Amino acid sequence: MGTTSGSIFPFVAILLAAVSAVCNAQLTSVVLPSNPNAASDWYTGSSIATSGTVIAAGAPGADTSESTSTSLPTGSGTGYVTLYSCPGGVATACTYASQVTGPSTGSLFGSTVVLLNSGTFLAVGAPAYSSSAGYVQFYTLATVTSPTSIQSYAPAYAASKLGFSLAGTMSGSTLWIFAGAPGYGSTSGAGDCSSSPCGTVAMYVCTVSSGVYTCPSTLTSYAFSASYYNNGFAVAAVAMSSTVVGLASIDSHNTDLYLWSCSTTSCSSATNPGTVGTGIYFRCPIVSYMFFIQLP
Repeated sequence: MGTTSGSIFPFVAILLAAVSAVCNAQLTSVVLPSNPNAASDWYTGSSIATSGTVIAAGAPGADTSESTSTSLPTGSGTGYVTLYSCPGGVATACTYASQVTGPSTGSLFGSTVVLLNSGTFLAVGAPAYSSSAGYVQFYTLATVTSPTSIQSYAPAYAASKLGFSLAGTMSGSTLWIFAGAPGYGSTSGAGDCSSSPCGTVAMYVCTVSSGVYTCPSTLTSYAFSASYYNNGFAVAAVAMSSTVVGLASIDSHNTDLYLWSCSTTSCSSATNPGTVGTGIYFRCPIVSYMFFIQLP
């Protein structure tokens, strides 16, 4: 697959703007307090996200049988996400606020996290749930101390690893959430892959009005091609306009980079600028290789 350079320039321009913002920002160290319910070896911080005055830190290795909380389900690798409140902003003192927990033993809930809309919307991935079919759950955080589940998603096919990667963006009252499922393929029973696993990226589109989120009961669409291999290993998304989102996905077999333009109902056919590994990179004085994309 090929594309003209002009077709990906808007997406690259937004990446450049994001890198510029990061490079010109002052980096600040933040020390988070301990989760009072946590034990050792939980891999807390394996995933992390921030929005508004909220920080979410995933602990996919959490063995809830070791927790001091009696309200959590018991089991090794259940995983959970700790939420921190930072009233003065994430560069100031933060306090433990609450936590959300995985659906079952071994689900590795918290492997990926996304926060949107000033920290009032949380998405969490659990790629090892149910024979690695995977699982994604959405929460509303009207108050960070009382997370409330909105929707959860688990594919019918084993080994899809839904939630292995996770990305989200927002424009106006619309939220786009993308969940990579790099294990999706004909061996999972889908029967629509020429390579196996081809992988896919599930798209979910939610809306918010007066603080109330409305999310679909099933995925809205997916970014997919039968010829891919492990597509969805890593994903990123950025709002291009009020109705269009740019989606980037990397497969782990050929390390190919795929780009989509997605509306609120579907994603276009992918373009492939090339293989990640050679191209251009952007470098900050302190943080190097913030973004890496090959141009055609």
